[in-house]
Amino acid sequence: MVPIRYSGGRLARVSAGDIAAVRDQVTAARGSVAGFDLVVWADIEQAPGDVGAAAPAYQDAGATWWIESARPQPGWWEGVTARVARGL
Repeated sequence: MVPIRYSGGRLARVSAGDIAAVRDQVTAARGSVAGFDLVVWADIEQAPGDVGAAAPAYQDAGATWWIESARPQPGWWEGVTARVARGL
């Protein structure tokens, strides 16, 4: 499940609370979230450390994937690969 929100006419990242609400709906309908993925779809963070700071709340809410939409700008690939190498 990839919950989405719009703000200002464009996609906006859902909150950890949004992910938790979907998790709770799935649990109510299925009895658990076993075998069910909850995905956060976001734009690439300008500051790589921001993902590391935000991720735990989403993980606690039940998110199993973090997918980012690339908006290529100078240096974006290097920034993404450096962040992946650090495990963020």
